[in-house]
Amino acid sequence: MKDERAFLEVLQYAMRNERLGHRFYIRAMEMTAAETGRKMFQSIASDEVEHLSILQREFESLKKTGNWVNLEEAQAGKRPALPPPLFPEEEAQVQEMIAKRASDLDALDLALDLERRGYQLYHKEAEQTDNLAAKAVYEYLSEEENKHFARLQKARNYLASDGAWHWDDVHPPMLD
Repeated sequence: MKDERAFLEVLQYAMRNERLGHRFYIRAMEMTAAETGRKMFQSIASDEVEHLSILQREFESLKKTGNWVNLEEAQAGKRPALPPPLFPEEEAQVQEMIAKRASDLDALDLALDLERRGYQLYHKEAEQTDNLAAKAVYEYLSEEENKHFARLQKARNYLASDGAWHWDDVHPPMLD
């Protein structure tokens, strides 16, 4: 079983990834020409703030009390408007991730990779812990990353095959 220090290290790493993910999606939103694409990236950026908030609450609880709070408590409370600012080297990393000439498909491919890595991190941590509160948080976050991945994959497939951005739930694409 992991000790408190190991949990804190994982949470710090995960918080950094969520901050990077938020900034990545904001940048992708700013660069995407299609309104539907911008809305999707904005929605996922907002989710990243929620995930960061959960991780921050768990981190603070572990540091103060040595215990995890349950998922419902971690989700409750005031969400920060924006995640903490990125360090200059992290901002440079985001700038490199989405080059100025990147296409929407390039942005979607990068987003898929981010979500895949997030899912793998949370899924692995959920499998490796015996702490029920930690497991619940990690499982929730892995499911969230998986939902993002599926949403991005649908948008990518549709954009690649039809040349149009995402569809809405009322008018889904006609798939053979």
